[in-house]
Amino acid sequence: MTGHIVAMASLPDYNANDMHTAPADAVLDRCLSGDYEPGSVEKLMTMSMGLQSGLINVWDKFNTTHPLCVYGFCITDYEPAKSWLTLPQILDVSSNIGASRIAAILGPQIERAWFRKIGYFSAPPIQVPGAEPGLWHAKADWHLLTTMTVSFGNGIAVTPLVLTNAVVAAVNGGVLFNPTLLAPAPGAPPRRGIRIMRPGVSYTIRKMMRDVVLDGTGAYARVPGYLVGGKTGTAQVVGADDRYHNHLNNASFMSIFPANNPRYVVFVLVVQPRPTKKMDKFSHGFTTGGYVSAPVVSRIISRIGPLLGGMPPRGAALVHAKAELALPPVPKPPPGAIALGPKDPIPPGANRYAYILAGEKPPAHPDLAAQLAALQRVEMAIPDVTLPPNETEPINVAQSRFQESAPLSG
Repeated sequence: MTGHIVAMASLPDYNANDMHTAPADAVLDRCLSGDYEPGSVEKLMTMSMGLQSGLINVWDKFNTTHPLCVYGFCITDYEPAKSWLTLPQILDVSSNIGASRIAAILGPQIERAWFRKIGYFSAPPIQVPGAEPGLWHAKADWHLLTTMTVSFGNGIAVTPLVLTNAVVAAVNGGVLFNPTLLAPAPGAPPRRGIRIMRPGVSYTIRKMMRDVVLDGTGAYARVPGYLVGGKTGTAQVVGADDRYHNHLNNASFMSIFPANNPRYVVFVLVVQPRPTKKMDKFSHGFTTGGYVSAPVVSRIISRIGPLLGGMPPRGAALVHAKAELALPPVPKPPPGAIALGPKDPIPPGANRYAYILAGEKPPAHPDLAAQLAALQRVEMAIPDVTLPPNETEPINVAQSRFQESAPLSG
């Protein structure tokens, strides 16, 4: 709720008393200076920008019945659902195909506007040296394939600090803070940030993250008594031959707790894990985020939760908290809303890439007003915002597709 970094570690480490003999690999602070492709953790950003744009709603369904092949490259899912999936289902099974469909609707202009706003394109202002900006494609090269791949965390790289700070804004009610290592002084006023999304969008993201831990790929991040939410990330690594290697991964897990009223974000990245007999107890030989990093997050939260005063809810409080986070896998649209699906797969204002993926000819006269309104919502940045104590309370922002496409005012 403040952007304050409570703890940060990078391994391998070195002895500060003998720094001049430390190898370069140990001196590198991976949290600040290591650019990594985020993998499927990036789907949190795809969902956030999609919901914020108004072109996408949580009850919409997207076609994941077959791989998406573009320019000789095929985007597939690790465990294909081969069906039409809603946003919660796409996040639960971590569907690359579903994320690509959403990104094609949004288009590269919205993606780049969102990444710029959340800090991907600049080094974060932090009180220690070494912070690096991300790595990304030039605007002139940001075409259909890039639009699709960055939606599930390939083709763009950021530091763990930048990625975590963006997720903080996605779950705290929608306010982006500058990250800081400085603890607040007693009696200091609340830190001010920039509102980058509607509170209702943030609330939906939290509910979907909770569902990932309950019913999706993040099951190993569960902590008895704690309401943990999260998202797995498995990013293939580019080798010396400049090609992605199928069995060389970076495994990560992004988590929040307590999910009903988030106070902490915990991110773990394991660079190129190798299966070992000791690790097989959890990973079963896999090197994915759900098997490698999620158990680490579980152990961290179980240890630090009590130290931070975050005791698990009990009784009526637990029942109420679970009810707040309840989200059916196939949410029903509110009365009057139009849900995307097999009969209506593309909303007004969608980018032409959505039509290309659907095998349809883009309209000769696209809905430019709807496109502009969606871009304006994504570019929203209201400065000097503080988060009141009840900021994370649920807010009903359900609107019809027609209302979502209306121009902004003010």
